[in-house]
Amino acid sequence: MGTPKYKVSRIKTIDDAVIEYVHIKGDGTPIILIPGAGDGLSMVGKFPNPYTLARMFKGYAIKHNIIIMSRREPIPKGYTVRDHARDYIWAMDELGIDKAHIETNSAGGPIGQWIAIDAPDRVRSLVLGASMAHTDRHLNVILRQWIEWSKDGEWYKLNLDSTIRTYTPRYYRKYRWLFPLLRLLPKPNNPKRVVRIFEGLLDFDNKPYLNKITCPTLVIGGDADEITSLKLQTEMARLIPDSKQIIIPGVGHGASQEANREHEEKVLLFYENVDKSSKRETLVK
Repeated sequence: MGTPKYKVSRIKTIDDAVIEYVHIKGDGTPIILIPGAGDGLSMVGKFPNPYTLARMFKGYAIKHNIIIMSRREPIPKGYTVRDHARDYIWAMDELGIDKAHIETNSAGGPIGQWIAIDAPDRVRSLVLGASMAHTDRHLNVILRQWIEWSKDGEWYKLNLDSTIRTYTPRYYRKYRWLFPLLRLLPKPNNPKRVVRIFEGLLDFDNKPYLNKITCPTLVIGGDADEITSLKLQTEMARLIPDSKQIIIPGVGHGASQEANREHEEKVLLFYENVDKSSKRETLVK
């Protein structure tokens, strides 16, 4: 299968912010993908992200219509993960999406949780990849360091540290020769953006609300995650009623890339089972 067709679009909020998204045209039930904190450095529509994303999710496009959506720009100071969730629900209204699978990665997870809590009738299922329901001491330390580097314009330090923490040594050593090129990456268009995403994660705690998630939920990630530890992932899965957890051995925070085929197969099978169950329920009614 070649690269599926894709399009970059933007919608304007009532307070004049912009929400950018990449639409990968496919068939079947829609999926809205919410990226991690890297969205603060490079929004989904920035070159070469759209092409890269279309290649990455071409397996999804066989059975699904895909929307990969950035957070609003600009992000106001003090904006919370729940505020972002309200933006995504509003964007679904604007795009005419009644109900969708919500798939999240890392820092996108807390946003997906609030979408499922505040708009349960809009969520067909929820996938929480390499994510968490709160920040522990270890993660807060990482976030505070990244905030400091971002404020100081130390983008090489941020990019290098996040790369090393995201992947296992076995994986990133193959690409170590590329590390010096991280110095050549352009600085973000709006340096405050990534700071505000990181700040919105400091000391947040969704644990008391997870029992309100009623949709089918998959928690998936690696057992060697150095950012959102296996403990954080397992605790989150335990607090979401009837959730399913898949642990991929030997991979880290970038499980969806380190174990790309396995990760994709597990997630697509989960969607397939949810859609089949939904059709059966409709027929019974």
